[in-house]
Parts: sequence; C-alpha cells; structure tokens
Amino acid sequence: MKGMLLHDGKKGGARKRTERDRKFGERASKYSLCARKFGERARKNVERARIQNHPASRPDGFFT
Repeated sequence: MKGMLLHDGKKGGARKRTERDRKFGERASKYSLCARKFGERARKNVERARIQNHPASRPDGFFT
C-alpha cells in the first residue's frame, strides 16, 4: 500500500505534489491514483480505510 502514504497530505510533501501535478494536471487530487486503479467507488472506501486504520482510532481487535 505504498500509494496510501503518498496521498496522506501530511507526509506527501511538496515534491510529491509537484510531480503529481505534472502527471495529472488539473485532475490531481489525493484520490487520483486510487481512482485510476480501482475506479470512482474507491474514493469513499479509501477515506474510510484511512480513518479506521489510524492507530489512535483503531479498536483493539481490528487486526485479529
């Protein structure tokens, strides 16, 4: 899941953003690579997965 870190926003940094803007132009967003891979339905799932997989909000038995 290397793509998830690139879209984090806090960890992406300016360098990744400029590279992505060069590739995608106006369509560049934090979901664009996931949408390209998995389709538009993945956008909502990615947002929910990022919230659930965060260590602070994850329940204890999540990875069992």
